[in-house]
This record gives sequence, structure tokens and C-alpha cells, in this order.
Amino acid sequence: MRAEQAVDRTYWAPVRRELEAMRFEEARRKRDSK
Repeated sequence: MRAEQAVDRTYWAPVRRELEAMRFEEARRKRDSK
């Protein structure tokens, strides 16, 4: 495994999850406000 792939897995995986959660929350809030 290349170093970049290791960094991608350890660093970006949680960051990506956080972004997904934020996007999900935002979408839910928009849906609820209707």
C-alpha cells in the first residue's frame, strides 16, 4: 500500500464521514421546515 492511500484511509475517512453527516443533517432540517 502506498503512503498516500494510508493517509487517505486514516485521515479522510473520518473527515468524509463528518461531511456526510453534516450534509444529512442539513437536508433533514430543510425537509422538516417545510
